[in-house]
Amino acid sequence: MENLRPVDQMTDAELLAELGFSEAEFQQQWLESQLLNLLPLSEEEAFRLHAYCQDHGLTVQEFIRHAIAASLSAA
Repeated sequence: MENLRPVDQMTDAELLAELGFSEAEFQQQWLESQLLNLLPLSEEEAFRLHAYCQDHGLTVQEFIRHAIAASLSAA
């Protein structure tokens, strides 16, 4: 059996690896969560936006950038 260390003795990178995340993936997910919390959306709307972005291969940041650019060019 593998020698397991208690979670409180693991580095952040080790803990993320145990959970199946790279540090970059975790940071991206955290940033997207923060952006979704800043937008004036209901929980359902935030979920739908996140799902839309995943279905179209976009990050939430990319979606927001595209939406802002389209809004500015239409003005």
